[in-house]
Amino acid sequence: MSQQFSKKERSITQKLKRAWSKERLSEISDEWIAAWEKEQTGLIDRLGIAVAKDDFDEQSICVGELRKITEKRFTGLKNGAIEIIGRIDDDKNSKPGNGRN
Repeated sequence: MSQQFSKKERSITQKLKRAWSKERLSEISDEWIAAWEKEQTGLIDRLGIAVAKDDFDEQSICVGELRKITEKRFTGLKNGAIEIIGRIDDDKNSKPGNGRN
């Protein structure tokens, strides 16, 4: 009998830190945005079905899950933006002629 362990998903910031090319940064961002959209849209669809069925329990669950993923994604968005902005500053400071090499 074999057990399968799920691999912990890296945060958007961890993924961005590991990327070295602009193309890879763009790819990571696009994947992250698509995953957010899919997750958010799926929950909104579930919520709509729960409203149509007048299922208060499911509505409550969906709202709680929406709040959770929204908070998680906004934190990731903020941290990802800080990582990218930091790289822009690092690139400006490492160019020849500014005394920092």
